[in-house]
Amino acid sequence: MKAKPNHNEFTIFAPDQETAARLQNFYDTEDEFCWSSGKWCEIIFDVPAGLLSNPAIVEIDLDLDAFKISPDLLGQDVFIYLNGLRLASRHVTSRHLINLRTDGQTLRLKDNVLTIDTPDSVMPTQYGLKDNRTLGIQLFSIAGRVQQVASRRIGKSAAFANS
Repeated sequence: MKAKPNHNEFTIFAPDQETAARLQNFYDTEDEFCWSSGKWCEIIFDVPAGLLSNPAIVEIDLDLDAFKISPDLLGQDVFIYLNGLRLASRHVTSRHLINLRTDGQTLRLKDNVLTIDTPDSVMPTQYGLKDNRTLGIQLFSIAGRVQQVASRRIGKSAAFANS
């Protein structure tokens, strides 16, 4: 995974790009996406060296959808965790971008774990389709951004000026 030149952005997962992210509980990539397999999935990724410093704000964008079939299953509940910290809960009814925002202390340089729970995952065969996989989310991409935050330090002379 490489940081984009002149930006604090990095790609975590994109089906058309080679990234170092490890996907667990996913089926093989199809066209421009991959399906999660079962009630949970994980994306394990590193942050490019030099992007993390304290204080920092980290944003992660997930482009995803969920398996649905009208009129019986109009969407799925999705719960998203980063290194054990719950960052989002959504009822996904269509493809959209979920923006996660947290402080830089939530991330590590190596082996960050983005966990996505999909308790409503189902097998399409339950609805008469010929697909016997258990489908949760349909993942298109994940990208991250790190924004450095200027820290305010009070110099010694300023701190004692009013004493």
